[in-house]
Amino acid sequence: MLKSQKKEEDEEEKITLEQYLETARHQLPPSAELKPVTVESFAEWHKAKQKDEAEAGIKKKELAKERGTGITGREFFQSGEYREEEDEEDGEDWDLSEFRRGLEQVMEEGETFQLGNGNHQIVEEKTEETDSGQDDVRI
Repeated sequence: MLKSQKKEEDEEEKITLEQYLETARHQLPPSAELKPVTVESFAEWHKAKQKDEAEAGIKKKELAKERGTGITGREFFQSGEYREEEDEEDGEDWDLSEFRRGLEQVMEEGETFQLGNGNHQIVEEKTEETDSGQDDVRI
């Protein structure tokens, strides 16, 4: 089959927007069965739709809780549940004072170590000595 023949068949199968609208209009029920839209009927429909959407949202959240997943990050943030978790910490704050004392003791004994030895991700930049007498290290 030639390309020109395919194009002709494709053009024959396509319908125009006007043709589609006309066929859709004929599929509607008779106008005697249709209810006219008024401000009151629209407000009534809108309230019912909002109520249905709210109920569907509640059901969705309940199902997500049952499964243990399904809440988005935005919903989690807006709920404020993360604040409750922060308050319930078991005192696991980091106290580095003991580590620093041990490090100072090891350095006083004359042991040396190189920061990032074997770690290609740590880059040292030695600059002019600062007021504290230490080199600047960028991690």
